[in-house]
Amino acid sequence: MSRIAFVTCSQYPELTADDRLAAIELQRTGEHVIPAIWRDASIDWAGFDLVVLRSMWDYHLHADEFNGWLDRLEAATSRVWNPVSLARWNADKRYLRELERAGIPIVPTVWYERGDRPDIARVMDEMGWSEAVAKPMVSSTAFRTWRIPRARAADSQTEFHELLFERPAMLQEFMPEFQLQGEWSVTLIDGKHMHTVLKHAVPGDFRVQEEFGGTTEKVAPPEGLVDHALRTAAAAPAPWLYARVDGVRTARGFVVSELEMLEPGLFFANDPGTARQFADAVRAKL
Repeated sequence: MSRIAFVTCSQYPELTADDRLAAIELQRTGEHVIPAIWRDASIDWAGFDLVVLRSMWDYHLHADEFNGWLDRLEAATSRVWNPVSLARWNADKRYLRELERAGIPIVPTVWYERGDRPDIARVMDEMGWSEAVAKPMVSSTAFRTWRIPRARAADSQTEFHELLFERPAMLQEFMPEFQLQGEWSVTLIDGKHMHTVLKHAVPGDFRVQEEFGGTTEKVAPPEGLVDHALRTAAAAPAPWLYARVDGVRTARGFVVSELEMLEPGLFFANDPGTARQFADAVRAKL
């Protein structure tokens, strides 16, 4: 019996509902899946046959501690998926700049370092945006993320400067397609397409996460979307076990909003059988 850690956070000490589906599939074939909270200092990470990073959904609230934990995890064991080097890269949204340099279209973005004090209205006018979205570069679950209509840019100036006083942040063009069609999420396992879902926000909102009332439905991916997702994931700087490519279809083509390789939800509940596919891929890493 192999001991496999599914790394989680204190909010989900017994794993998320989706991760439990994958754990059940592994346990059916004799593997022992152990929920492991990343902030639990008593855990001996070297004692696992495999460590699978899954739902560390509070990492952005403890960024320095999380980076230190990644260092200790890397020193304790090399049997981590996705690899620690990829987790570091993906934890900071600056990775989107690297995707763009690699030729992957992303949501138009302007980047700011800690202490910058941009004039939001001027930036939006220069970029030709009627509406923007502000967010930190290290963020999860729409943490400190809000919309800024051009007419309210001055009202958001102080709040955005306060955010930049604390941490690096970014402005992105608000894409109406997020509300009109939803956000596409393409899940990939071991270099193959697993399934595609379409995420919808509640009316009047743009946040598609279930914490804000968002819903998901399994859909057939439109022509070219899977190939685009595979090209996006292939631009990552290290091998990967799982990836989720999020984005919207626009008049300019598909644009990527996120390449999730650290702790993405993989929507097993939307597609019976995918938890077993994931379990098979995990087992193959043993």
